Amino acid sequence: MLKRTLPLIKKLSLQLHLEFRPRLSHIIRMFVIQVLRLQYLRKSLIIKFQKNLLISLYYHIIKAL
Repeated sequence: MLKRTLPLIKKLSLQLHLEFRPRLSHIIRMFVIQVLRLQYLRKSLIIKFQKNLLISLYYHIIKAL
């Protein structure tokens, strides 16, 4: 699963890199990879962590702007 989604993440991050600041695209890419790892490792716990990770992502985006 992770191997299939990594090229997609790279493509998405390249688009973000072109449209936004490099730092912002890096933060989003790291966040997406974190979420995918959590889904892959602990599928049942993803629901509990998803809200906290989204809050964390929004915080970092606002901080980067």
